Amino acid sequence: MKSERRLRMGKKLIGIALPVLILLSSFSAAADSKFGSFDRLAAVQKFLDAIYPDLKPVHGLLLSRSEEFHLSPIDGLSGEHVDVVPCRPGSGVPGGTELPKTGVQHCTGLFLSSFSEFLSLSVGYSQKFPITMFRAAGSFVGGKNQLARQEIIDHPEWNRQQMTEAVVEAKPNFGPDQRQEFLHIVPLTAIKEFTGCQLDASTALFWVDRLEAKPDPVQVEIQWIIKGHKTGTGRTPDVCQATFEPFDGKLLSVN
Repeated sequence: MKSERRLRMGKKLIGIALPVLILLSSFSAAADSKFGSFDRLAAVQKFLDAIYPDLKPVHGLLLSRSEEFHLSPIDGLSGEHVDVVPCRPGSGVPGGTELPKTGVQHCTGLFLSSFSEFLSLSVGYSQKFPITMFRAAGSFVGGKNQLARQEIIDHPEWNRQQMTEAVVEAKPNFGPDQRQEFLHIVPLTAIKEFTGCQLDASTALFWVDRLEAKPDPVQVEIQWIIKGHKTGTGRTPDVCQATFEPFDGKLLSVN
């Protein structure tokens, strides 16, 4: 069964503020019992609030494409695609006066034929932590790297140093020379709390690469990588890592 949650990141839509707050309150209580039970979308919403401060003023919908919300009895894992779609509350039907043109569609009757171009998430859940895998795509996290990305695609002869110089020329806020500034804004606590991945800031690496395997399209990686280990998984810690885009330092993935 597909599910839908209306939200306003940070400040929720007035009509559904109480139900959302109840769910988040229930989730917080579950956090004290090692995340034994939690609402899937409430967990995602709270994680987004913690890692993306820029998303808090956005009105919109949190849409789940999952057909199965229960954890697998075999490996204790489940997953879903979640889309964040900016939209305006209301019916979209004017009453007496013409509605202002904002360029943002109304939430009522909204249907996506494909993944959200603004922010699309792949989320994996586990029994020990609310989120065991996270991957983000869309203009919200990747919009500012498009010029550098296209330039790297257009120059297959470039080595990694030349690709890095192209990224630096695009003036990211957290380029290879802004390592300490980048580490200062990384949400280490939130990532550890929700995913169990304890990142080691000393491993932070600025990475640019061009990957090509025909007939697939060229893939360009422009990111900071921080490695770490999963907490509470037994005697031998599992390796994990997180990636971040360098223009605003937004989280791209945890796996």
